[in-house]
Amino acid sequence: MYYTPYSLQPSYWEFKRMCELNELPNNKEKYNKILSYFDLSLDTLDWEELNKEKAMTQQALEFYYLNFRDKDFYNRNTPLYSYYVPIPLKYKKFDDTIKVFFKHKIDRNNIDEMILDLTWNTHRIDGVNWNISTDGRFWVSVKKLYCFPKGKYNRR
Repeated sequence: MYYTPYSLQPSYWEFKRMCELNELPNNKEKYNKILSYFDLSLDTLDWEELNKEKAMTQQALEFYYLNFRDKDFYNRNTPLYSYYVPIPLKYKKFDDTIKVFFKHKIDRNNIDEMILDLTWNTHRIDGVNWNISTDGRFWVSVKKLYCFPKGKYNRR
């Protein structure tokens, strides 16, 4: 079976460009560049809705992010608020989310980090599973590429 190389697929290069945004320093320029891919900006976010968020619990932080298992790191970086920015459906090209971390208080001046979390479906076969023992169905798993930066908050 023949596969088109990633480098010849336009969606791969878009995925790559978007992923590189995570490498920019954390500042308003980076945040607006990430949000602009989805026709959003810091000015258009619903700040009233954002302020309804509750701080993440210690249990949740330790479960999702390895760094928070260190008590000193936990004490320096809490309370921490996380928010998934809703992406308008017409702009969803990948399995993508924008995660914003706010330190101490939710407002545009307290953004600690903004992460573009992407998953690109390559449409390449990763394997075939055949459940012959029960009903004979089989399914084909598809290879995916992931983009989540190794930053301050390392996921498990």
